[in-house]
Amino acid sequence: MSITLYWYWTTNPQKIRMALEELNLKYTLENINIGKKKHLTKRYKRINPMQEVPALAIDGGILWQSGAALEYLAERESKLQPQDPFNGRSLLFLEASAVQRLAGVHFIQKKINPLIRKKPNQEAINIANLKLEPIYAILDQQLQKHDYLCGDFSIVDCAYAPWLPYLDLERWDSLLEYRRRIKGRASWKVCGFRD
Repeated sequence: MSITLYWYWTTNPQKIRMALEELNLKYTLENINIGKKKHLTKRYKRINPMQEVPALAIDGGILWQSGAALEYLAERESKLQPQDPFNGRSLLFLEASAVQRLAGVHFIQKKINPLIRKKPNQEAINIANLKLEPIYAILDQQLQKHDYLCGDFSIVDCAYAPWLPYLDLERWDSLLEYRRRIKGRASWKVCGFRD
């Protein structure tokens, strides 16, 4: 049965694409150009009721939240599961509930605004940085014990990876090394992350 990732080069779709690459699964990319508002069509609303990217069509169903798609892929393939399932789930939901919103400020201000010829809002970045500090401390604690957030590379790393190029990590040596390791993976290169 075929797998289709409704995708754009932005952060959330890249999480799923990275996992698909890590799992060596064959899939088709369908580009949903949000710059041209392709996500707002009636056709795409039937695929993703939130009219956002990504969506993953797999096994006769559609997963339209990136975290749900990551969990499904790991369970389906019995690979990329966090070695510590309790910590792994907590970190996965932390990314979805807090990191995504705060790292999204960095992404919008540092990547999207320059693309649309808009000046980045440094105050917004500073506020996001302050709120990210306790999260960085949690991630740092994990990376003191392992090369990846939950031991071996897992879907948790797929969730965090697309945000790493945009975050101010200079004070966190463990996170800088983690970013370097992630960027060295073959899946990173195939995904063509824009940093």
